[in-house]
Amino acid sequence: MKFEIKPKAILDGFSNLAKKQVGVADPEIEEISAKRMAICELCEHIRRTTNRCGECGCLLAAKTRTKHSQCPIKKW
Repeated sequence: MKFEIKPKAILDGFSNLAKKQVGVADPEIEEISAKRMAICELCEHIRRTTNRCGECGCLLAAKTRTKHSQCPIKKW
């Protein structure tokens, strides 16, 4: 399965992750991320040691923090 690399989603995700780490996170983005991470935590494809998606390889802490991304197997 091949996934398209979306630079905007990647930049947004890491930007929002950085904002969280310095204490200026957008509450709406954090709510979206929390809901997505809850789904990812139950997924059989999660790589727990690296907190990455086993399907696309993305870092979940960033991937879940952008409105421009989606689960590669359509769970969110």
